[in-house]
Amino acid sequence: MDYKKIIEDHIIYSKQSYSRVWNDTTKLYSEKGYYSNFASHIPKGSRILEVGTGTGYSTMSILERTEKYLGIDMNSCCLEKVEEKLCQNSIKYSIQYRSNLLVNSNYRYKFGWDSISAQERGVPHLVEGDINSDCELEELLNSKKFDVVLCWMLGYFKLYNESNNFQSAAENAERSPEETRVVKYSIQNKIAEISGNVLTNQGFIHVVERFDKRILDKEAQKHLINLTENCFEDFTVTSFDYLKGSNKSDLEMIDAKGEIINPNELYFGIMKLKSKKNHH
Repeated sequence: MDYKKIIEDHIIYSKQSYSRVWNDTTKLYSEKGYYSNFASHIPKGSRILEVGTGTGYSTMSILERTEKYLGIDMNSCCLEKVEEKLCQNSIKYSIQYRSNLLVNSNYRYKFGWDSISAQERGVPHLVEGDINSDCELEELLNSKKFDVVLCWMLGYFKLYNESNNFQSAAENAERSPEETRVVKYSIQNKIAEISGNVLTNQGFIHVVERFDKRILDKEAQKHLINLTENCFEDFTVTSFDYLKGSNKSDLEMIDAKGEIINPNELYFGIMKLKSKKNHH
């Protein structure tokens, strides 16, 4: 039996499904002006690292403010949609697809990553990679300096969590809120670790998380700051804002705590975090 082909087909389907529904979701967010609102917090001309490009609606709003951009995403199908948008807008860019699948006969798998080649200067650059388990990507990031690290509404495709046995993961139709919370926290912790090395002295992390009215009624700022400090303990929240949103996607929304969000009560929490060592 060709285990690799079976797993590969399921992972491709998982990536495609996620990218398709996320694209529909963020198309609405773009049309409503949410991404323009998020991007307005970024100083023009900043050097930007976007962790999790999604399907490109966020990327397009960022590129209206700066061309000094590096975007990373673990989902190649999402990156393909980013490419489509860049081409449609006649924006020159460079991109590297790097993933390869490593499988054993016990249905265990993990993602391997090809080496990263030199980047073309003066154009936005996209890299397929996983900030959590990609040594080459981490080495690349640590060789650079950024003014802003963006972390907007992190998500991931269902079969991303390679610690799962494939058979049990495939049989589980839905991710549990607890699994989502654990994965998001692990990614945000890694973002915090890397940001401590790559941000300029005046640089900051810009976080956008979704929540619903239940949280707003319970002091949204305090709640979100507490959530954030689970991951960004070496950073201080220096500004907080929130934006009322709407949603009509089939994609179930999970907040930073792993709780399901009522789509009719959607809000975006927008936070700026600066390193405690540079915060006065």
